[in-house]
Amino acid sequence: MRVREPGGQLLARAPRAANRLYLLHLKMAQPVCLAMRWRDDEVAWRWHERFGHVNMAALRKLAREELVRGLPELGQVERICEACQAGKQRRTSFPAQAEYRARERLELVHGDLCGPITPATPRGTGISCFWWMT
Repeated sequence: MRVREPGGQLLARAPRAANRLYLLHLKMAQPVCLAMRWRDDEVAWRWHERFGHVNMAALRKLAREELVRGLPELGQVERICEACQAGKQRRTSFPAQAEYRARERLELVHGDLCGPITPATPRGTGISCFWWMT
């Protein structure tokens, strides 16, 4: 197996093993130009996101009781996570009565078109079409 960049330059080569797998042993280098120091506030938010937006009190408990390797002691965080706030917002309910209701057949037709679809549909067209009426 050969891995090349878009310009064609060879980046890596790996032989195929007997079990048909390609084993590529890489030594990862730490990019110096991208390394930066994180503020304590930013480190806390990074861990908050890594743990699926768990609350900060739980993160501090994990750090205090050393339940996670590499998790630093986290201080008090002042700002609010936008994703958590959006998830807790109350959504408006659907209207009980529709604004418009059709009175006769085919007065209001909804269509959902998509395509082309691979593999082709049973009719062989490759385009899917769904219609419904209200």
